[in-house]
Amino acid sequence: MELFFQNNIWIIILLILWVLPWKGYALWTAARKSHTGWFIAILIINTFAVLDIFYIFFIAKEGKNIFAKKKRSVKEENPPARFDEAPARRADGKELSSDNSEHTHSSSQ
Repeated sequence: MELFFQNNIWIIILLILWVLPWKGYALWTAARKSHTGWFIAILIINTFAVLDIFYIFFIAKEGKNIFAKKKRSVKEENPPARFDEAPARRADGKELSSDNSEHTHSSSQ
């Protein structure tokens, strides 16, 4: 086998010319789309551009990322944007109203 490749070096050159553009474009696309798992897989696994072509035409175009973590849904409708915008709460956990209707004591001192 080794003798075959030594006598036919053009096969290795053709394989390199075939693989490098596909791998380069697939790695570039995965990096741009922040597909870290795909980037690592394409970089490490050598499939003579089969995985690279699959990623370019099926994963990157569809916007799918099977390596992405599933996002949990948040049940709050309007979460506070900042910590200081969170609603004020009493010691028992009930939300304070802004009209101070809960404070019925008079200030007659």
